[in-house]
Amino acid sequence: MKKQKQLVHKLNQGEGETKGGFIRARSGPFNASLKEVDTADLDLTKCYIGRHHWYYLKEFIKIKANGTKESWNFSAFLFDVFWLIYRKMYGHAIAFMLAITTAMTAWTYQWLEFGSNAFYTVLACLVILAKVLLGIYGNYFYKERVEKHVILITYVTEDFDEQMNAANETGGQSWISVVISVVVLVLIVTSVFFFNSDTMNEHRQAQPVEGYQNNDMSDELDWTAIEMVKKATVSNADDRTVEEVFSTNFMDGEWHSYYLDAEWEEVIYKGLLIGGEDDYDVSIVFDVNTERYTIELYEVRVNGHLLRQEEAEDLLQDIFGWDH
Repeated sequence: MKKQKQLVHKLNQGEGETKGGFIRARSGPFNASLKEVDTADLDLTKCYIGRHHWYYLKEFIKIKANGTKESWNFSAFLFDVFWLIYRKMYGHAIAFMLAITTAMTAWTYQWLEFGSNAFYTVLACLVILAKVLLGIYGNYFYKERVEKHVILITYVTEDFDEQMNAANETGGQSWISVVISVVVLVLIVTSVFFFNSDTMNEHRQAQPVEGYQNNDMSDELDWTAIEMVKKATVSNADDRTVEEVFSTNFMDGEWHSYYLDAEWEEVIYKGLLIGGEDDYDVSIVFDVNTERYTIELYEVRVNGHLLRQEEAEDLLQDIFGWDH
């Protein structure tokens, strides 16, 4: 038993003499070509793979014969990271999860610039692409693992019973790891969801730039978020609309809106402000509550630079003609 534990420990540590890119087995016959393995090594490979060994042996031979890395595995495509964990390819699984988690959190820092709908579309495309690539190269990744570990087992010991025990313990499948990974993934997704929700709430609850009138538009039920901003008046004492003011002060004006959630949409106006000898690219961001029909002026950027409160007020005073 002690000897068996030492054997498994050596396998986990990856001990073995290498030559020509392959670990050499003391027993010799397994030389990284599944077509050339003898009966003992074939039995060892079957034991290491476990369930559906006939499928994987067929695919490994096909990959070797064709000299390619492509071989479609529908289970790898469908279950992605859970297939990797089930087959004990933990290093690949961690890399896959980190990539997906990074993509899930990245939109938090991009939605103000690109809009959440567009970024979710890109995110979905990236996830699908990752799944397709894993479906194509999953068998190759698994072949490399099986090949390496079977050779390593034959290197560590020449006793066939010990080899089979080591293959059974280090190979095969792990449902326990899959269950643990599901729990971890649920916790990660939940954390990302609440983190993103808090960030969006902070954005919506930020103090609006002082001076803009939050107009009650409850009678205009059919207006889009952009129309609500365009038709909003400057103040109770000034019946000019925002659209009129912007048309007077800006050139090449563009309006964009992005869906945030069931209540909120973001409206961004971009235009060229002529000022003396210089022109300025101005971006003005509004938060529009489409349920309560209210508008908040959230931020102002000039040439990509986010203005401070006092800077934004000075610029808006010039545009809208506000008094302080």
